[in-house]
Amino acid sequence: MDQNNEARPYLRNPSISPDGSQIVFVYAGDLWLVAIQGGEAQRITAYPSGHSAPRWSHNGHQLLFHSNRSGGSDLYVMALDGVGVRRITKHETTATPVCWASDDNSVYFIADRQGLGTALYRADVIGGTPIEWGAQPHENLDDVVLSPDGKLLALAIVRKRWWRRGPNPYEGTEIWVAGNMPGLPGTRCLANTPGMSRWPLWDATGSGLFFVSDRSGTENLWYQALGEESARQITYFVDGRLLWPSISANGQQIVFERDFGIWQLDLRSGNNAPIIIRLRPDQKFAPTWTSTYSRDLSELALSPDGKKLAFTVHGEVFADFADKETDKELRQGLALRITNTAAREHDVTWTSDSRKLLYVSDRHGEPEIFAYEFASRSEARLTNSPTTKSSPVASPDGHWIAYANGTREIRLIDLKQNTDQPFVQIPLAYGDAALAWSPDSQWLVFVAQDQYQFENLYVQRIGESQPHQITFLSNLSSDAPLWAPNGQYIIFTTNQYRTEHQVARVDLRPATPFLREAEFDKLFEEKTKEEKSDDTRRASDENGQKSEEKPGEEKPAEEVKSEDKADDAKPETGQKSAEKSKPKTPVEIVFAGIDRRLRLLTPTQIDASALCISADSRDLIFRASVMGKPNLWHMPLDEPRSETPARQLTANGTYKWAGQFSPDGKLLYFLDGGQIVVRKFPNGEQNTPPYAAEVQVDFHQEKVQIFNECYRLLRDYYY
Repeated sequence: MDQNNEARPYLRNPSISPDGSQIVFVYAGDLWLVAIQGGEAQRITAYPSGHSAPRWSHNGHQLLFHSNRSGGSDLYVMALDGVGVRRITKHETTATPVCWASDDNSVYFIADRQGLGTALYRADVIGGTPIEWGAQPHENLDDVVLSPDGKLLALAIVRKRWWRRGPNPYEGTEIWVAGNMPGLPGTRCLANTPGMSRWPLWDATGSGLFFVSDRSGTENLWYQALGEESARQITYFVDGRLLWPSISANGQQIVFERDFGIWQLDLRSGNNAPIIIRLRPDQKFAPTWTSTYSRDLSELALSPDGKKLAFTVHGEVFADFADKETDKELRQGLALRITNTAAREHDVTWTSDSRKLLYVSDRHGEPEIFAYEFASRSEARLTNSPTTKSSPVASPDGHWIAYANGTREIRLIDLKQNTDQPFVQIPLAYGDAALAWSPDSQWLVFVAQDQYQFENLYVQRIGESQPHQITFLSNLSSDAPLWAPNGQYIIFTTNQYRTEHQVARVDLRPATPFLREAEFDKLFEEKTKEEKSDDTRRASDENGQKSEEKPGEEKPAEEVKSEDKADDAKPETGQKSAEKSKPKTPVEIVFAGIDRRLRLLTPTQIDASALCISADSRDLIFRASVMGKPNLWHMPLDEPRSETPARQLTANGTYKWAGQFSPDGKLLYFLDGGQIVVRKFPNGEQNTPPYAAEVQVDFHQEKVQIFNECYRLLRDYYY
């Protein structure tokens, strides 16, 4: 945007023709051609994929450029009139063009095909296997240009990204000159000055090089003759950036990118000025469209009653039946859309009564927490302050919502009093809030940084002002910890010992010894009259149920309908009234010796991450990568099965996340490659129900959204 807040085109990567009469540049992912004097620009590519780094052939008839139009990042050659586009490279690694050979029959490019840094390659224009022309192991070569006589190559050894500014003694970029032969013999340093020295350009005689350097504090053009020790400054900008210069074959004009436009430098007069370019771009595709998604989901949340689920796709929130596989036709079709904005909604979760959804949206500028109530089909904004909110989690008793406010505070929303109050001030793990409630709703566990800036688990009781540290490690994952439903332990993920993560468990109080002999002795105890009466009643009920439901006999349609109606009439929580009124057992934490009650549950050979715990606290589902293939695994957590090894549940190797048990523990929901999968637990089959969501996409609004998100990331987390 300029000072008048008017939109301006961003013109990039200029390349001047050998005779200095025309310029090719990049705008909106396409190549454009314009006269050196400026004026109306002509689009010469019109493909949905992107194009970059145009390079003129020496005869001025062809263009070499980079594009991902075939799926990969490869080189292409086209005639100046746009006819006969030809693909040169076919490789999974990115190929970046740098220059043409003297005869225009070959081209040079850089690529990292060996995993040892970018090397220089040469390839024939007609195709064939490229030849490695030169490499420096563990260094990155770039900005290669051929001398006018074709005997020398000038190149840069790059140690930092072009977009990084400011001096760094460990990331100096140097310019070298080498003979134009395989292996680049006779290399010698030309510009060995602290700071950045990039984009060398040969003068017309091949006796010296122009290049960009920030040794004066700002990027400017400099010139140094071969064999001399010092360089002289050519331009004297004191602000902005000078990038991607290109020189004409006669050495009289240089064009470069600056201030979102293309500039020209006349080397005879020393004058420089922006080139006035007019564009009349047409849309290559409709800026708004409607898409139906059955995969590419990013979040999944099963309601506490197990009857509904919510998910996010393309930044929007949707809800649907948890059981999509019934015979009820009304359950088929598209999911119910909850949000409809150009903003990104995320961190979706349910309240404990399964009647509301919580999520975060930045539609008003800063990420704020919203609640959607299904009964009234209404949305309410719960927070409003100039800080980033994240990770809302509702307490099991429905009293509180905890959330992260910025990077150093956790706050509580009291749903009964309708107030928002501070809870704890502490540096959160790299700004990523990882919160979980205790089952009795009296404690909150979270990941934060200790005094040594190590990430660890902390717990704090409602009403207290100081947190308690319960782990003492040097590396913890920022994944949300899992508090066992029985309240006795917490599961979390750590990479304490290796880059591979491990699943760990910390018991909140000393474990009670488990004696198998005592359990076996119970088989010989005399039962009381009440216990015998209960056994008789239970057996009678089971026999009566079996006689009513004979194997293979279907119920009448009227009974099925009446049962469906009865199900619909049940409370939203889906629990029996006795279970609903049963109070949660208070969680007790013994802090003395808690640092010795930590156990690593998975070996270091696999990269593991905890996903969910069953409602009876007896089973853990975690994701583990073995040989680079992430799959779901099951591990028993109760003491009688403590020696039972973990068992792999899936085997397809696609990424899986958002695992959740149904309340009865009989189903496991998770996302597999962005698609909802339901699996019977522990030994049943799995299926992919037909979940689908319809999204209206506005490309221009989403560009603004992406810009705002990038701005906030830099503002909040960049150093």
